[in-house]
Amino acid sequence: MRSLPASQLVDGGAAPWGADRAELHRRAAAEVGCAHTAGHVNFSDEVTAALRVADAAVIVVDAVEGVMVHTERMLRHVIQERLPFVVVINKVDRLILELKLPPTDAYFKLRHTLDEINAIASAASLGRQELRVSPELGNVCFASSQNGWSFTLQSFAKIYSEAHGPSTRS
Repeated sequence: MRSLPASQLVDGGAAPWGADRAELHRRAAAEVGCAHTAGHVNFSDEVTAALRVADAAVIVVDAVEGVMVHTERMLRHVIQERLPFVVVINKVDRLILELKLPPTDAYFKLRHTLDEINAIASAASLGRQELRVSPELGNVCFASSQNGWSFTLQSFAKIYSEAHGPSTRS
């Protein structure tokens, strides 16, 4: 498990690893501790232990591979611990560049992944609460860590409306 200081999350790591608490508080409205755990099945114990002390979780799913066995196990742990979570569908660029999927097929691949996650969440919650991830709810982010971009439906809509909003023609 690797721990990151809040400064790495807030401003891309401009503060050194040894930045003091006062400096971090000046830079961010809230302090964020991030525990990065490896996705390999050999690290299941470390992930489970990290979830015990976490306030929330970010579940990262590969857009091409979809929900793997280990991801399903971790999602069940997150729900069992009753942690709020968001889903990041990473490597979306691979759908376009490597698989060369047309937009409709890429959409259905992403939708299938979200449907899988929702089915797991529904089964794991045992009717305690309605758990659903959906871009409309703002709890899904699409990303390409290799290319350095990410967006939610809301952030994409904002950027699109700013670029292509109503014209001011007379």
